Amino acid sequence: MKELREFIRYSLESGSYKSAFAEIEGKTVIKGIISDLSTGGFSLVIDLKDAVETDFVLEKYFFVRINFKRFTINAEVEKKWSLLKKSDNDKIFIAGVSFKVISGEDRLRLNEIIENLRSESSTGIPGSIKQSS
Repeated sequence: MKELREFIRYSLESGSYKSAFAEIEGKTVIKGIISDLSTGGFSLVIDLKDAVETDFVLEKYFFVRINFKRFTINAEVEKKWSLLKKSDNDKIFIAGVSFKVISGEDRLRLNEIIENLRSESSTGIPGSIKQSS
């Protein structure tokens, strides 16, 4: 698959931010794990194994609260892509989002987290091709 990300992303599957997750407010709060992060957005993985709904739909724009160990960031994001993976006993929703509205203070927190990720691992996941809308 062609890489469509505009910014270098950093994996959160190891290191000090591996327990980062996002909360999406709605009828109920939906929690997902952030698998990678960049200054432009992140990938979100939501386990739907116990979900009652058969078809999970995420709106194009939505508000999210990102929880790290020491920080919480609130932002409006835009869904760029998504897919639903199903197997016998598992159902996982994966999405890539970009930041649309984020406060200056939260942007500074995000930049601090990215800088810490860079120092923990000098290798980002390649991704420098501009995103097409």
